[in-house]
Amino acid sequence: MNILQKISWLCCIILPMACGYKAQLKKGRFLSHAKIVKVPFQLNANMLFVDVLINGSPKRFILDSGAPNVIDQHIQDELNFKVVYDTGFKDALNRSRNLEMVKVDSLKFGEVTILNSVAAVADFSKFTCLNIDGIIGTNIMSHFDWEIDYTNEIATLFKGGIPTDSLQEYGKEIPFTMNAQKSPFIDLKVGKTTFHKVEIDLGSNGGIGINKWKSFEPDNFTDHTWVYGETSIGIHGPITDTTRLVRIEDAFLGEYAIEDTKMTVKPTSTSKIGNRFFKNFDLILSWSREAMYLKANRALSTNLNKDNVYLGWKEDGLYIKGFTAESALREFGIEIGDKVLKVADINTTHIAMAKFCSLKEGWNGNVKLLVEKVNSQEIIELVVNIVHN
Repeated sequence: MNILQKISWLCCIILPMACGYKAQLKKGRFLSHAKIVKVPFQLNANMLFVDVLINGSPKRFILDSGAPNVIDQHIQDELNFKVVYDTGFKDALNRSRNLEMVKVDSLKFGEVTILNSVAAVADFSKFTCLNIDGIIGTNIMSHFDWEIDYTNEIATLFKGGIPTDSLQEYGKEIPFTMNAQKSPFIDLKVGKTTFHKVEIDLGSNGGIGINKWKSFEPDNFTDHTWVYGETSIGIHGPITDTTRLVRIEDAFLGEYAIEDTKMTVKPTSTSKIGNRFFKNFDLILSWSREAMYLKANRALSTNLNKDNVYLGWKEDGLYIKGFTAESALREFGIEIGDKVLKVADINTTHIAMAKFCSLKEGWNGNVKLLVEKVNSQEIIELVVNIVHN
């Protein structure tokens, strides 16, 4: 079990700033007449990918309960939707940038068609190898109750609210509150500490993550480690920080007990729970009941792998994106951003992104690296444990 199963390298953080934004989210007309709709998805890199048609053109979106609808800039360049609004969006480091919001003529997934909905326009190219064209966000998701079957990769949408008898096999109701864009938030209790407003974020590939826990002491936990580097990325770029990872043995989502699992503690980002945790359950998100329900399918992993290295891609080649507490990189003084010249004797200088994406899965495990330190130009050869999403 690699440590990326504890850390969200992809964390699409979209925090709207303007008051008129709320009114824009209400726009759109639904053409689905069925009260129950089945929508297949693909669980890839711990994200939920859905095939959509946007103005009849096939695209690949993700489901995201922590964001509004978003389309990639290349779709806007291609289809030239009408700009209806311009607003500021913040990320977890409080970095702000104006994004256009456009009126999408037609968006269809499964048997659901939405006319004239509003979406933000953002650049998804920084999400290397994921090929995300857009986000189905809460201004669409909140019109339904969602039952997510991670095992069979099927989402069942209930237009009039999920029937009571569908809840019988699930655990205790976990009530949630909502923000202006109708993203759901719950209470999480760890030991004697309760965290309020922990986001249920189906756009995150992370597990349970808490930010800025002032009284956090890793030595109070039976097992812990850390990872340093670009541990998350939002619409304004990567975020570099040190993330703590701990094993927790006494946690509650509302009153739903979690006996033994893992958690990240970050100085940045927002507190949230993502698909790396939820994929171990059947999940119901009921906007009509303002509640979440879980049914466990498998035991949660508690293993903390402490000797990992993560690689990133940019136009001039590969670089060291992150490493964990006991990584061999630390012995040689290798730092985040240092250049990776070779991986397993393959020259990676100026490697194309498509080639990197096709090769990287074969690089999991102990692999030989040739690294050039940016500051000193010293070249070091070593064997490290590489992992990917």
